[in-house]
Amino acid sequence: MEKLDLTDVDSFTYSAFLRKLRKKTEPKEFLAFLKIYKKNFDRNLSKEIENLEKVSLTQSLIQFNKLVRPLKIDKEIIKNAAIAELGTPELVGAYLSGIIKFILKRISVENRDKSINNLKNKFQDLDVFTIANKKMPASSSLGQSITFVKHVLFGHDARYIKLVLDSIIKNL
Repeated sequence: MEKLDLTDVDSFTYSAFLRKLRKKTEPKEFLAFLKIYKKNFDRNLSKEIENLEKVSLTQSLIQFNKLVRPLKIDKEIIKNAAIAELGTPELVGAYLSGIIKFILKRISVENRDKSINNLKNKFQDLDVFTIANKKMPASSSLGQSITFVKHVLFGHDARYIKLVLDSIIKNL
């Protein structure tokens, strides 16, 4: 099936995509997109997700691309979608700092404050442009996830590790 060219969509909004889809698709395809979006929007609404419209739109475009018709979308629009799905910088930073604090519990209470200050300095010294230019293949996220969990669980009781892994599996 021929790719649907949506590279001329002017912004990453539901209404902008609807205008183009209405012009460039058959009524059956357009209706399929509306149904996919409604399902994603309702599910995300119950989860109280930030950036509800953009996250729902991202999920809907991915599903439409897989289930109905392949899409061709401008790379800048895709970057904006990825940012929207991550969440606000404050939300992501707070979430990551929670993970870091959890990991740092392995450091003794006496040394933890000094280690946290040292870590803050290291984060301030990171080159944001180098990080921004790095590309991580989607497939490597699986290995990164496994490595992260293993590092967090090193040295714990085997029974505890099994229960944590079972909980991760249940919650994914």
